[in-house]
Amino acid sequence: MEGDILVTLDEVRHGAPHTIQLHEKNVAEDVGNELGLVNSMKICFLLFLLAAALNPLSVHGKEPSLTRETGLAAWYGGEFSRTASGERYDPSSMTAAHRTLPFGTLVQVRNLSNGCTVVVRINNRGPYGKGRIIDVSKAAAIKLKMISSGTAKVELVVQK
Repeated sequence: MEGDILVTLDEVRHGAPHTIQLHEKNVAEDVGNELGLVNSMKICFLLFLLAAALNPLSVHGKEPSLTRETGLAAWYGGEFSRTASGERYDPSSMTAAHRTLPFGTLVQVRNLSNGCTVVVRINNRGPYGKGRIIDVSKAAAIKLKMISSGTAKVELVVQK
């Protein structure tokens, strides 16, 4: 048609320096379809990220495979530090650090020398000390009666 301007999709996508009026209906539809597909893909990706973030008991879509573990526990202070999950460490809360359990996992910790138990929520990574399987908060250590010794042999049981 006389007076029609033909443009490529790249020119439309990246913005031409002047206004272009499209007279060909199929060119406009192609541009709209391509942009719609890109937006749909962005929305799907964002929904995937949101779903992963809302499931605290999954790491890469898996439930914790560890259900029971026995080993050495210690307690830690660090009152003004941040945990690996981004929370501020609160020594009065029932929390703990574990190397592999997902954040938010509830774990029963039993001191094998005195039978004291406590349930903690995993919100940090560690322990980094050799031979330890868990680091508990100060409040959990008090309930487990391991403050003075600093460490204790414990059994961990992941709560369902």
